[in-house]
Amino acid sequence: MKIKKQCTRIGYILAFEDLASTIVQSQVVDILGEVTALGEQRIYLISFQPVARCFLRAARLAAAMRALKQQNLRALIIPFISIPGLRRFSLSAVAYVQLVAQMTIWLFICSFVLRLKILHCRSYVVALPAILLKKVLRSTVIFDARSPFPEENVVNGKLKKNSALFRMWKHLERLFLQRSDQVVVTSAPFKNHFLDIYAGAGVTVIHNNVDTRKFSFSQVKRDELRAFYGIGAQDVVFGYCGSFGVHINHPQPYIDFIRYVQQLNRRAYFLFVTPQRELFSAELRRQGLDLRTVLTVDAQPSAVPGYLSMCDFGMNLLLVPDVRLSIKTCEYLAVGRPLLVNANALGALYFVRTEAVGLVFAPEKNIFWEDVDRVMRDYPAVSAKAARVVEDYFSNQRVAQAYARLYRQAS
Repeated sequence: MKIKKQCTRIGYILAFEDLASTIVQSQVVDILGEVTALGEQRIYLISFQPVARCFLRAARLAAAMRALKQQNLRALIIPFISIPGLRRFSLSAVAYVQLVAQMTIWLFICSFVLRLKILHCRSYVVALPAILLKKVLRSTVIFDARSPFPEENVVNGKLKKNSALFRMWKHLERLFLQRSDQVVVTSAPFKNHFLDIYAGAGVTVIHNNVDTRKFSFSQVKRDELRAFYGIGAQDVVFGYCGSFGVHINHPQPYIDFIRYVQQLNRRAYFLFVTPQRELFSAELRRQGLDLRTVLTVDAQPSAVPGYLSMCDFGMNLLLVPDVRLSIKTCEYLAVGRPLLVNANALGALYFVRTEAVGLVFAPEKNIFWEDVDRVMRDYPAVSAKAARVVEDYFSNQRVAQAYARLYRQAS
């Protein structure tokens, strides 16, 4: 008689995030679906949402639930009562205590009824309830940080560094590192950042992922789009995809880069695929840049690989240091585009230095265009290396295997 293998029951917990968003679908749903397909784990996605959103976005949530079902994932949407001052970012102490109280009660019920053995917490906000319940439930807690929350909110202008609220989140951060059984980060610099805070943390690097079936190079799209915009085969195109704002993706480093290259009088174009295209173009005009070589588009996600194919480099230029590895970095490499980074993009910079898949923009050295020419002369080899790096670190299959291995270790 064949004995049926017992599956480990896992609660994957998140809060506030839009389940139907491209990021959650690609970075959470697709990966958990692949992990579930391995047959070793049964995963319940537990999403805490403001009660008003549950009604106002009912149709969108229903669509997200259908997508989860297709991936053989079980999902629970748990509403919480919104409180003045309760926001996803920079939660005040009073608001956070009330939110934690609600999440802790519901998480205890879900864990007891569903017999969850592992609580996988996506972000800082949901980590404290799991830590509080750890001994009671005899569960294993995985703290999946995604970003350095306190520093991120300083950059976003939501927190002031060394304020009481900032210090509260830094204290909680250390608590999460001390009490969690496993800690997940998206880059080696991020791991070092946490080990500097608490050397005893069990930190594992699992990078952001990219679906290589959707993100791949298209020669047809490259030729088509370059012809449409009047860009020659020998012209160099620097590309960017993502949002802009007064946050980690600030437009000023890109504006400074455009100005620098235009002053070199080189045949170069700059493509920005961003929903803030009009605001970005207005800022370029305000700062007096020549817009004849700057292209801005707002494209659907399915069209992004084609636009990246027409580029020669994928840009990641940050105003302040950031230890994360961005999703856009994985997408650039999946299309075979070498990276162009500055010293602040620490996650991407790590791969430029260790895998030689791009350039570091350091204008003070006065050799930038010589470096560009060097990469362009050896472009097929650099592009192939970028694709190999994706298969080794960022593909959906590789990242799903890493999470499955983490779950086995935590069981």
